[in-house]
Amino acid sequence: MAAGSRTPREKKVAVGTPGYAARLAEWRQMLAQCSRKPTRKRVHNLRIVTLRIQAELQHRFHHDGAEAESAIAVNRWIKQAEKLRQVMGDTRETDVWIGKLGSLRTSLRETGTYVPRSNRECLRQIDRLEGKLHLKRRELEKDLQGELEDCRKQMVGISKDVEGMAESEAAGKMDGGAEDILKQFAEVAAEFPTLDGENLHEFRKRIKTVRYLAEMLAVDHPETRQPAALLKKMQSAIGEWHDWQQLARMSRRMHEGRKKYDELSELLEALTAESLEKALEVCERLTARLLKSDRETSKSFMGDGRKPPRRSAMVISALEDAKLA
Repeated sequence: MAAGSRTPREKKVAVGTPGYAARLAEWRQMLAQCSRKPTRKRVHNLRIVTLRIQAELQHRFHHDGAEAESAIAVNRWIKQAEKLRQVMGDTRETDVWIGKLGSLRTSLRETGTYVPRSNRECLRQIDRLEGKLHLKRRELEKDLQGELEDCRKQMVGISKDVEGMAESEAAGKMDGGAEDILKQFAEVAAEFPTLDGENLHEFRKRIKTVRYLAEMLAVDHPETRQPAALLKKMQSAIGEWHDWQQLARMSRRMHEGRKKYDELSELLEALTAESLEKALEVCERLTARLLKSDRETSKSFMGDGRKPPRRSAMVISALEDAKLA
């Protein structure tokens, strides 16, 4: 593929693409393209693909075991991958805010031919804030290009080391299935017995890797598709809340004490509260479904005369104890 190919081609780093060589080569190309021109789509796709590869490497090498030399190379890549995602964080967040304001503008205008006065004022405030964010995005992009190029220089050699080791040591189907995904989710859920606005975002980050792993396993283990879909729904609901929350906070900081932004601030606060309530409801309902599936999976092991995975049994016991407390 030519270096100057169009952006949609970048999305083809698919979960089921056979071979680490293909995935890592395409990832390097995405990184090179993004360092030249970090568009909204390129930044978003690169962050997602980086985390997906990271999740797979952690599973294959840390879960299944690996030679010391391989583990060192993988750990180096993962460490640099975390840095890469952090470098893109502010730019990605600004892109999300611009997108949220655009959707908000559309919804405010969808009131018929007459737009209420309060909506007209809010629309003016959205236009002003969006203009500031576009300016910030251009400034961030200048710095991001250099930072991405530095990351690229650091990671190209490491990724080629990982590529060769991965192909020789971790070829073939990925081990695991729905049982492993449910166990991992149960372990995360045990650390978050109660969800609220203080820990919801951290919960989302923890289940994100589990979801990506479930989607990758689904290529060879179709039974993981349902857990992956439920995890994605939780992630989406939490992400919607977090985006509104961060946008509201940013708007307050920028316009503190300035009454001409009161209408927009009030609207953003209301959207944050509504999306938090929805996210908590979705997480509570889908967590119950996933934990029920985990308990049923463990019972099936015992019914077959097999022992359930040790860590899974411990987590289930802890969850049952918490319910009785």
